Amino acid sequence: MVLFAVASNSQSPINETSSDGSESAEVAEDTGTSDSNSPTTTAVIAETTTSTSTTSTTTTTTTTIPPVQTPEIQKQFIAIIEDGRKKISDSKTDLQKASALRDRDKALCAILSSYSATDWIGEIDEIGANGEGKAHLSITVADDIKVRTWNNAFSDLFDDTLIPESSPVFAQVLPLEDGNKIKFSAKFLRGRDTCLKQGNLTDFYYGREPEFIVQITNVELIK
Repeated sequence: MVLFAVASNSQSPINETSSDGSESAEVAEDTGTSDSNSPTTTAVIAETTTSTSTTSTTTTTTTTIPPVQTPEIQKQFIAIIEDGRKKISDSKTDLQKASALRDRDKALCAILSSYSATDWIGEIDEIGANGEGKAHLSITVADDIKVRTWNNAFSDLFDDTLIPESSPVFAQVLPLEDGNKIKFSAKFLRGRDTCLKQGNLTDFYYGREPEFIVQITNVELIK
């Protein structure tokens, strides 16, 4: 804002000070012609205002969660099954198919020296309870490859794969649903004529879409 004022017979600059002690106005003298009858001085008062702006900066921190890694032995397990599936498909006779299937299982048992799966990654394919209230579970570990418990007491008579309510694993699986991604540990069972117990009713599907019977020992939901 600029104010104009007329001062009479003033000979020197005037500094005006505000109530807070800061200088807010300055008077500059401008003398006209030397008329003794009407000496006048024109002064210009310029008011200066200083403003300060404050900039606020917000910093956002992003936390990256590393992906869950598939154990190396699980990768080998899957690769052997996929290779065996191709050999079975390429076989010309039932004898060749049976031989390829047995070779596949021998290779699987060679890498599963303790018959255990530890911290494998899978997806809940099916979860439920039998007539006694025991939990049964089927887990997909890769395309058309599953590990599972029996789903009925008769089939489970000698294998003890159904999960009773008294087991710590029961509390782990209770909140799970179909499609949940999990980390799990399990023990593979031995078959009567093979080194791994199959859940499929026929060798045809056991060769192409194998299901292996296991005892589940630990389950964790991956969030």
